[in-house]
Amino acid sequence: MPRVFISYRRTDSDPIVGRIYDHLTRAYGRDNVFKDVDSIHPGADFRKSLMDAVEQCDVLIAVIGPGWIDATDEQGNHRLDSPTDFVRLEIESAFARKIRVIPVLVGGARMPGPNRLKGILVDLSYINASQVRTDPDFTGDIERLIQAIDPSSRPGPRKRRPLVWIAACVLGVAVVWAVLANLAQRPRPEQNYVDPRPVAPAREDMGGAITVTVNGNPLAVRPGGSTRLTITAQARDGSALRDAQVVVAAGGGSFDSTGAARSIGTTDARGNFSTTWHTYDASAHSGSMSYVINATVSKQGFDKGEGSIQIFVNK
Repeated sequence: MPRVFISYRRTDSDPIVGRIYDHLTRAYGRDNVFKDVDSIHPGADFRKSLMDAVEQCDVLIAVIGPGWIDATDEQGNHRLDSPTDFVRLEIESAFARKIRVIPVLVGGARMPGPNRLKGILVDLSYINASQVRTDPDFTGDIERLIQAIDPSSRPGPRKRRPLVWIAACVLGVAVVWAVLANLAQRPRPEQNYVDPRPVAPAREDMGGAITVTVNGNPLAVRPGGSTRLTITAQARDGSALRDAQVVVAAGGGSFDSTGAARSIGTTDARGNFSTTWHTYDASAHSGSMSYVINATVSKQGFDKGEGSIQIFVNK
């Protein structure tokens, strides 16, 4: 069971962090998820408690909201520039101890480019981020985050109450008995008897979630440049999902040569769909920035799948 540390700024993302914490504790247990307000006991030195918790965790969740990077103290100084900023200390400590860090974007925030960070925090801008949005997308996003933290985790079976379990068993036995009695009363067909009912055609074993992977080449471009995106869709058994509908969208730029904000198509026999994303020209960029490109894949009989990638634009 992984031990998870939640790093966040209260003024930036406090409301949704509470929901994230609640779902992570359901998945991994309250003792395995650290959040300052809920995990530090009254009278404890919170500075030591924070650093001890970072050292003992397996994964650090860096929650980044719209005001995360520009937060200032009472004197107007940027908090991330202060060597005593706890958010900075938590992430730097995790990097120094080779602890896995997952950036989580909330409130429509974007990943800060490497030019906005200093020291070892620059590495944060090159980590593929997860996204947790508000309803109606919250449930799907938090489930993907839980899977990213521990790919082996699966929703556990619900515990049945003893009486419910006994009732289900009795009902099951009754149904089986009724079916057997009905079959015993049916006349046996003659040897050459042909059942007139049409035979249903064989069906593909459908259903389950679609796994979506987004790859880009290159991952960093200059203003006016482009990158080739490949979206791969797989069924739950790992096989390629062909003829699935793909919708690719970005917060800026355009796709292919049409100038459209979205690219729509279907996957080929290998489950792949490719498109080219173009950035704005140099006049539209004041400095380095990044774009999150999202891909949604759907097919009848399957649960919709989503994936994303972050492309950096360096002026």
